[in-house]
Amino acid sequence: MRGVMAWVLALAVGSLARAQPAVDVIVLKSGEEIRGVRWGPAGPRAVWYVCRASWLRSDQPALGERLAKEQAEREKQGRAQIVGRLKAWKLGLAGGEAKDLVPVADDLIERYSAEPGPCAFVATVVEAGQVARLVPARAGLAKLALVAWRENLEGVERRPAAEIAAALREGGIAWEKETPDLLERLPGLPVLSEADWKVRLAFLDYQSSSRLHLQGTGNIIVETPARGAALAAGQVEALMARVGKSTLEKAIGDLLGEAPAPAGRPEGGVPAEALAMARARKAPVFRLSRVEPDLAGGRVVVTDLLVSLRGAVPEVVWQARFEGQGANADPAVVLNLRKDPQVAKIVAAADALGAGGALDQALRAGAVTLDCWGKAEGKFQEVARVATRRLDGIPLAWLESR
Repeated sequence: MRGVMAWVLALAVGSLARAQPAVDVIVLKSGEEIRGVRWGPAGPRAVWYVCRASWLRSDQPALGERLAKEQAEREKQGRAQIVGRLKAWKLGLAGGEAKDLVPVADDLIERYSAEPGPCAFVATVVEAGQVARLVPARAGLAKLALVAWRENLEGVERRPAAEIAAALREGGIAWEKETPDLLERLPGLPVLSEADWKVRLAFLDYQSSSRLHLQGTGNIIVETPARGAALAAGQVEALMARVGKSTLEKAIGDLLGEAPAPAGRPEGGVPAEALAMARARKAPVFRLSRVEPDLAGGRVVVTDLLVSLRGAVPEVVWQARFEGQGANADPAVVLNLRKDPQVAKIVAAADALGAGGALDQALRAGAVTLDCWGKAEGKFQEVARVATRRLDGIPLAWLESR
C-alpha cells in the first residue's frame, strides 16, 4: 500500500511539474497580467521584469502600449544622459596621453545619439504594492525561457515548461547547458551610479589600450603570457619559492637559493612592483591577479583588480575575490601540475630532499589556485563584456550576486 501511495504522489508531482510555466506570472491589482522573467533588483521592494513585446501586444494590448511608451521615454532620456557623460569624458581625453581614446569616445557618442531601434522585449519595474498575486517559475526555469526566447519559440508565456523543453530538444538544443545571451536584444537602462560609470570607462580604457595583465604572489609579479604560452624560464620557480613564510618556502625556497626580496611600498593598495611594470609599459589601465596562499591553513585567496593610472594616484576601479581550500583540490589537477615540465624540477628537488609531503600540500594549493584563477577569469570577462558592449546595459552591480 505504501508503494502505491508513493507512486501516486510521484505521479501527481510529475503532472504538476509538466504544468509548470517557464515564466513568472504576475497579476497586478489593476487586473492586468505580466508573464516574463525577473531581470534584476530595482529597489528595496521593487523588481525589474522583462517580457516579450509580441506577447503583450496579443494578450495585454493596453498594458503593452503603456509599457512600450514608458520604455521609449526611458531609453530616450537614458541615451541623452550617456551622450552627456561621453562628451564630458572626451573633454578630459583631449590632451596628454589619453588622446588615443578620443576616436573611441566619438564612435560611442554617434552610437548613443541615434534613436534606438524597435525592441523585441519590454522591461518594467514591478513594486510590491502593485502585486495581487505572484506565481514564480520554478528555480532554474528562467534559463529555459531565455533560451526559448532566443530561439523565437512560440507560446513560451503560456506553454508548460516541459513542453518548451521538449520542443528545444527536438531542435537539438540542450537548454540546460546553454548560456543565453540576449544583451543586445534587451531594452536599455539608465546608468545606475557614478561608480558604475567609472567601471565601464575603465574597462573601455583597458580594452582600447595595452590590455596589460599581471599576475603573481607577494612582491613577485610577472606578465601573463599569451594564451597557450608558458611563463618565462625561472618564473614558476620564483613564484613557488617565494609564496611567503610557509611550509613550501622551507621545503623548496632554501633549495633553490631564493630569498624573498623586500617588497616596495604599495600605492593605493597596489604593489609597487606591479605599478613599476605598468608604468614601464605605459599602460594607463592594467589588470592584476594575485594569489595569497596560507599553506599552513590550507587556504588560498585570489584577488583580481582593474587598476587605473589615469589620475594623480593609482586607483583600484574594480575588484573580485575568490577563496579556496587545498583539501578540496581536484586530484586530477594535482596530478597534471606534478607532471608539468615547468614544475618538474621543483618536484624532483623536493623529492630528493624528502620534502614530498610539503610539496603535495603546495601542489594542492596550486590546484585550488588554478580553480580560483579560472573563476576570476570568468568573472572578469563577464564584467568586461557587460560593461563595454552596451553602456546602457544592465547595472554592473547585478553581476555581483551571480
